[in-house]
Amino acid sequence: MTQKELAHLKRIDLLALLVEQGREAGETQAALDEARQALEETARLAERLKARLDEKDAQIERLKERLGEKDAQIERLKARLDQKDVQLGQMAARIEDFTSGRYLEMEGIRSLTDISGRLDLMLRMAQKAVENYIGQVQKPLQGQGGAWQGGEIKEGTIQAP
Repeated sequence: MTQKELAHLKRIDLLALLVEQGREAGETQAALDEARQALEETARLAERLKARLDEKDAQIERLKERLGEKDAQIERLKARLDQKDVQLGQMAARIEDFTSGRYLEMEGIRSLTDISGRLDLMLRMAQKAVENYIGQVQKPLQGQGGAWQGGEIKEGTIQAP
């Protein structure tokens, strides 16, 4: 409304306009208050969400560190496994050498007959060493008379020469 139109209105009409504007102002103020309250609630919610996101970010960083540690551990275990595979291959080759007889050939032994001959020789040499030792132990005992009787040695009577 213009100034001229307002001047022609009656007092009652002016009061009605003022009441109407007051009601509209009240409604606008109530809507503004609701909007401010909603905005404050949204701001509080945003702060809570931001705090939770910060916690989650920290948790993600911790998990990344743990993942890095686990990756390093996996790499170490893979290296150990590779090393064990190499050792297993070497052992399998040695087993193959032993079972195929190549080991014997590498040692200069041609056959199982050679092995048995060498074992027989070693056993004969061991037998002679035992006989010599017993002979050396028996000589001092025969001279003592009593400890040696009839080709037997009494228990507990043998003394070191």
